[in-house]
Amino acid sequence: MPLWQLHTVTSYSIISTSSLTASILSTFFVKKHLKISALLILMLVFTSKTHAQLFVSTNQAESIESGNIYSSNIDFVNSSFDDLLQQADDKRSSHNQLSVNIISYLHSKANQLSKQQKEYLTYLRAYQFTFSANYQAAIPLFKQLIKTSQQPQLRLRAHETLITVFSITQQWEQGLLHIQKLIDLINNADDKKLAQGALITVTAFFNQLGQYQEALHYLEQVKQSDITDIRDTCFIHQQYALVNLRLLLTKSEQVGILNTETLIEHISKSISFCHQANEPLITNLLRSYLAELDLFNQQAERALTLLLPNIDEVITTNFPTLINLTYNLIAKAYWQQGDIANTEKYITLAQKKLPRLADTQQSIITYKLLSQLAERQGRFEQAFQYHRLYSKVKQKVADEEQAKQLAFQLAKQSDYQRKEEIKRISQQNSIFSSTQHLTQQQEGNHLLLIILLIVLLITLFFWGYKSWLTQQKLKLLTEYDYLTQVNTRAQFIVQGQQALEQCQAVQKPVSCIMFDLDHFKSINDKFGHIAGDTVLQQVSLTCKHICRPNDFIGRIGGEEFAILLPECTLLVAEDIANRCLTAVASISFAEIGINTAVTASFGVSGTEQVDYNFTRLLADADSAMYSSKHHGRNCVNVYR
Repeated sequence: MPLWQLHTVTSYSIISTSSLTASILSTFFVKKHLKISALLILMLVFTSKTHAQLFVSTNQAESIESGNIYSSNIDFVNSSFDDLLQQADDKRSSHNQLSVNIISYLHSKANQLSKQQKEYLTYLRAYQFTFSANYQAAIPLFKQLIKTSQQPQLRLRAHETLITVFSITQQWEQGLLHIQKLIDLINNADDKKLAQGALITVTAFFNQLGQYQEALHYLEQVKQSDITDIRDTCFIHQQYALVNLRLLLTKSEQVGILNTETLIEHISKSISFCHQANEPLITNLLRSYLAELDLFNQQAERALTLLLPNIDEVITTNFPTLINLTYNLIAKAYWQQGDIANTEKYITLAQKKLPRLADTQQSIITYKLLSQLAERQGRFEQAFQYHRLYSKVKQKVADEEQAKQLAFQLAKQSDYQRKEEIKRISQQNSIFSSTQHLTQQQEGNHLLLIILLIVLLITLFFWGYKSWLTQQKLKLLTEYDYLTQVNTRAQFIVQGQQALEQCQAVQKPVSCIMFDLDHFKSINDKFGHIAGDTVLQQVSLTCKHICRPNDFIGRIGGEEFAILLPECTLLVAEDIANRCLTAVASISFAEIGINTAVTASFGVSGTEQVDYNFTRLLADADSAMYSSKHHGRNCVNVYR
């Protein structure tokens, strides 16, 4: 039977036996950069035919390697190897420890197994390693099965699990490559249940990649098949709710998504299905979806009424991501109500889970609320420390999100080129075949041959031109920030390093200006993200006009920008910073409802202090900018 999986970056996992391991829940939390209102979209778990359950810890994985056998009620000696293998696969949900014991026992008897039994055991051991986050041990075993196994179902399951592993380890290109191979296997699969599970795995992968239209495409194929098992219904409903929730909270205009009332009704129905299926973890994930919608609509009491009665059930899952999510939602609900004591209680509980959820969307939410709470309580130094952690993790998650989008675009380009190459070869073969046929029948028909060759050359020219345009679009995507039309962080660093080296060669000074919009979060909260985007665009455009032709500006973070000024002294750079300060404060945003001045804090540094060290140059400008923040904002500080 196929396998479905759920992973965290620790030794926790959720598994169930159906069309394969779909381990996307924690990877969503670890890799996906989302707004707080869309947090629950990261909670992706589904299965088919068997239960979902908390799985293997690190010491259990070690027992697989060492052959340790735990006590169990099964008769190992009098059971056939086939029965034991099937029980190990079947019991992973309801009796997980028993499954681990069986695998350990069979591993000790490996020399007595047939070739097919060994392959089955290899697969079971591989997914155990996957669940314990030992991917280096799991990946070679799966690849070995794909290469050597004569069992189509086993190869399909191995492909599915590898897709999951590559999503967790952020090897997006590899995951997309295996999806192409998996689709071919699905089309030829005799087992429709297995094919159905594989399609859900593909859906989950595209969900994590943020390609929700692709996810809906494959999910619709799953919904068209006959679904009779209640657990299948539970997980497919959960998956469908997840896609629609993500699109709804991001105000997507995709055709076919559910409205708020319909989505709430769908989630409530899904909770009923999953409760009947005895899937407490998925049931509580769905409850978190409803709670997030309540908080999004400022209905904190409804969220608390939904979450608090089930907190013990959440804790008994022992799944850090779900527990942290629930604590975060409860703390946020109390924060909306102004209940500082309970906010502190539950955000502290959430903080205790952070060591297992480092650099994730969960840690972003926790650090942000901790910073707000500390500021409200007057603990400003601690609030500042939490805010720095929040900003650091937020930027890292944003960079990872950008990497995912780039990987998808590159994969699309690669697939497009592959199809175009096949089309070109087909056209070329057709032309050559026609040419040979014409030559045999009419040696004098050279004009037609010339026409065909011209068509071929034109086809190749347009194909090459279209490919070049696509490459240019991809280059533009990676080098320029789509919102502000200035350099991305990565492109700014590359150009800055080059400019610094050129100025060092001729001993010309270089200066750097960094600035951050003051109270930008309050603009987003009060006037909306569209207004915030307008502010960012106008500020970046204003500063670009003030800069010299050879200066260049980059967007370093959400509302943080940097300007590098080649052949510019510290005194001139300070003057430019003051001009930018004045110009930004004079921008009118009355048309979008902002009647107060938007200001920024500036920091200036130069090579006079740090020689030609680019890292120090940025760090000193950043330090000077934070000094501006501490001195009342809306001012310029020079690092001396």
